[in-house]
Amino acid sequence: MRLIFLFLTIKKLTPMKNKILLLLFLIPCISVAQQFHHSGYSDWLKNNSTFNHKQFSAKGPSEKLRDITYLLRGTRRDTFDLQNSVFNVVDSGQYLYNLDTSLNRYVQLIHDVDSGWINYLALYYSYDAQHNNDSSILSFWDYLNLQWLNQQLTLNTYDVNNNLLSSTLLIWDSIQWKNSSQTLSAYDANSNLIHQSQLSWNGSSWDVSATFGFTYDANNNRITEVDSNSYGPTFQYNTSYNIDNYETQNIQQYWNGNTWKNSWRDTLSYDANNNVVIYERRAWHSGSFSLTDTKDAFTYNVMNQVTFRIDSNGDGASSYFPAYNYAFNYDVHNNLIYQLQKRFNSLSNLFDNTEQTFYYYDTLISGISVPVVVNGSPYKLYPNPATQSIEITMHADHDSNISFQVINLNGQIISCQIFRLKTGDNSLTLDISKLPDGIYSTRFYNGQTKTESGNRFVKE
Repeated sequence: MRLIFLFLTIKKLTPMKNKILLLLFLIPCISVAQQFHHSGYSDWLKNNSTFNHKQFSAKGPSEKLRDITYLLRGTRRDTFDLQNSVFNVVDSGQYLYNLDTSLNRYVQLIHDVDSGWINYLALYYSYDAQHNNDSSILSFWDYLNLQWLNQQLTLNTYDVNNNLLSSTLLIWDSIQWKNSSQTLSAYDANSNLIHQSQLSWNGSSWDVSATFGFTYDANNNRITEVDSNSYGPTFQYNTSYNIDNYETQNIQQYWNGNTWKNSWRDTLSYDANNNVVIYERRAWHSGSFSLTDTKDAFTYNVMNQVTFRIDSNGDGASSYFPAYNYAFNYDVHNNLIYQLQKRFNSLSNLFDNTEQTFYYYDTLISGISVPVVVNGSPYKLYPNPATQSIEITMHADHDSNISFQVINLNGQIISCQIFRLKTGDNSLTLDISKLPDGIYSTRFYNGQTKTESGNRFVKE
């Protein structure tokens, strides 16, 4: 499993075997290696938004990177002040990528009315030669000492088919990393996950705390799952699919000590393009799945992107009442750029604004060795992160003046420096010594006063 958070183009909800990574401005998968044991797709649908995040592999030579589509570079989340009828900025996220489009760093910031943007947490990722995420570090910002403090380290190993074999979570105790938990996985010849064990560290060895077993049909769809702990079996899941291999039903049963008993049933229905249009969960009661629990309905545009979603809660009997709705907007490139969440107000019988999220994209990757074009040629920024200055190297096709702007997370121009390019190779120095620590983007104007997008860098 590669840890890449890319592309918010929504096509359809894929089958359960093609798991979808959550992005929507949440911390990207802190326990990244904990494989998705259990139940499925319907639980994923219940707890997450409906985005199909495509993974992107390396493209080879840097000049070919201009063929890629759009990488998510940042998000901003606002919550609604109902009393004053205004949205207030809450937090934001920034994504920095490696040259092969794998995620290098994710940084989350919170917005303080007095201080502005403040670091909150950072996730750092590394990869093996096959582009598998082999480690990640979670750090939190120390506001008093103005430094990042280690929190969690995740170490992953893979088999020759790039299936995740083990994932070990370690906790930083202010001196060293110490074992905390581990997940071990086994696969069949088709790379289907067939067994998984979760272990906890007792101070000297690993203790098994839970196990999960899976079976599949001839189409490699997961059809059963049995969960167990140290005392015996706990839950069982039985999943059905339609002719197109999309999940249509998932039933959870619990073990009462002697036999399996029904707990709840999820059902999903699709339109002609295999987009989920209705998801519903009903609880078992008096011999049937009759008690209403939750129900979500989805609307799509001609590009099969979800444009509206309404979530309803059951009354525990036979009816539903609205809870939330979500509206989604896209740019001309089919990237999600805006999401609005509203909560149902039972007093006014209307939906009130609660939260909005904006999404921002780059067409190229940020960081060192990134081919952003100036005057017909690519330029690079390094080092990244930096403390005092950044070197800019580029090859110009002709003499020209360029204006480099440094922009903060609020979109404000922090500095502007003018450079003269000569035909051929150029090496320039961008002074950042007076900038506060944080994440910045660059933008430049070339000799023809054409605005060009640039790279991002981290000032430490």
